[in-house]
Amino acid sequence: MAGELAALPESERVELALAGGDDYERSRALLVGDVNAACEGAFAGGAAEVQDLLRRQAALEQELAACEEAWLTACEEMEALEAAS
Repeated sequence: MAGELAALPESERVELALAGGDDYERSRALLVGDVNAACEGAFAGGAAEVQDLLRRQAALEQELAACEEAWLTACEEMEALEAAS
């Protein structure tokens, strides 16, 4: 599915996520299946509860936000250097 999604134009990918869209129900069913498979894998790997996954996701989101902030700061610094030269 991921390969299929990447090949679609953005407008079609958005349509898959909009309630009432042509493929919304199909996409929803696929996502539910993916989430259930991820939970089953986590439990098989030793997770005590799904909440463990949510805590890890929150930590990863914080790391991502920090990386995005550092990247934006670096871009701003590069723009300032380019403007100064």
